[in-house]
Amino acid sequence: MKTYTTNTSNRKVLSSKLKLDDYQRPLDEKRVGRIAKDFNPNLANFIKCSMRTNGELFIFDGQHTRAAIEILNGNTPTLVECRVFEFVGLTDAERHDVEAILFAQQNGISTQVHLGSKLRAEYLAGDENAIAFHNMSNTAGLEMDFTRTPAYGKIVCIVEAHRAWKSLGDALYGEMLEIIVRIWEKDPQSLRREIVGGMAHFLKKHGSFYDINRLIECLSDVSPRQIIRDGNLVLSTTTGKYAAQIAKLYNKGLSKKDRLK
Repeated sequence: MKTYTTNTSNRKVLSSKLKLDDYQRPLDEKRVGRIAKDFNPNLANFIKCSMRTNGELFIFDGQHTRAAIEILNGNTPTLVECRVFEFVGLTDAERHDVEAILFAQQNGISTQVHLGSKLRAEYLAGDENAIAFHNMSNTAGLEMDFTRTPAYGKIVCIVEAHRAWKSLGDALYGEMLEIIVRIWEKDPQSLRREIVGGMAHFLKKHGSFYDINRLIECLSDVSPRQIIRDGNLVLSTTTGKYAAQIAKLYNKGLSKKDRLK
């Protein structure tokens, strides 16, 4: 990103004039309702906006506050307090990237941005790590777009998948996804956090010792639901309990000396 300066100003803007861009998360109606119920104009945060070159204002922090204020105004546009940021020296495309990064970095007393939203914003802003994770997750015919809307062949356990990628690295993470697809094709149950986390745990522990063909053969007749169900019988909160079920199935029929420890 090239060097730029930031001008800021406070102003009242008609809420209907404020726009949203693709890095924003979907509006949470329940959260809007809670904000509206407890709304105190003396404590409300400014809605933070970025000004594009044509004067249009894009919200990068405060879309739920805007929606709540409109509800309190009879579901009609109203004047809202805004903190306007103008990133001087950037094109609109570059301003979009800065907005996405600022959106992703939200913290403090506001609700933490879900990791999927954060990664999506960083991906749209060109972050190298987010792009690498996205590209590796979209292998073996699978899809991962940083949203949690279920679909056939789609990875929706973004937190667990990201943890697996960070733990395993590109090569082993890609191998893990290919194994899952070879065993269960693109069954959505096989892409749940329990299976992704359990398989990642298994590969992290046994990656140098297991036989991939045996693993695929041993799990091919076992449904992901069964592994999840059996793992849930173990009193533990970690995905290691699902890895243990995978190892148990792998070891079945092997002599003691050949079993994974």
